[in-house]
Amino acid sequence: MTLTVLGEASGELEPDRVLWTLTVHAVDRDARNAFGRCADRLAALTAALDTADVATGAVEVGEEYDDRSGKMTGRRAASGSVSAIAPIADAGALATAALQAGADELAGPALLYPEAGPLMETLLAEAVVAARRAAERTAEAAERRLGRALTIEDRRVPDPDLRQRFTLASRRAGRHHEDMPVLTRPQRLTAAVVA
Repeated sequence: MTLTVLGEASGELEPDRVLWTLTVHAVDRDARNAFGRCADRLAALTAALDTADVATGAVEVGEEYDDRSGKMTGRRAASGSVSAIAPIADAGALATAALQAGADELAGPALLYPEAGPLMETLLAEAVVAARRAAERTAEAAERRLGRALTIEDRRVPDPDLRQRFTLASRRAGRHHEDMPVLTRPQRLTAAVVA
């Protein structure tokens, strides 16, 4: 008689970092001036965030449009962004420092998680133990002896929240700001095996 059982084990992976996306803007009648001012502001913002892992994006220049009428103003608008990664504990301080250093917009934080491999290895082992216990109980109820496992199939269950991102703030510089708390939640990981 062949017995097939499912064993599962779940665990939580805590986020360890956050990603903020910061944007600066500059407007001028001359596209080169708008570009230069935006690039200078990006450089200053990057320098002010020296404790974070920072990557700058491209500076884009286009027509400026009036927010109310939707018509072109005749000036050029340049914008560029910076991505900054910091430990969870420094997330609020980084956001505040970015706004104080001249970021016009702040989006995030996106929660970042450590490598899930070590936790998944532990969960797979626990899932095999759970499958073995279920098989033993089933074999006992059927008045059979349980032998060794013939096959074990990894049936990992993806968590729909794995790519979940949180947006806690999008503020314009110039307002009073203080360290913003970042609320986190762990990823729920589940390992499943069929034995």
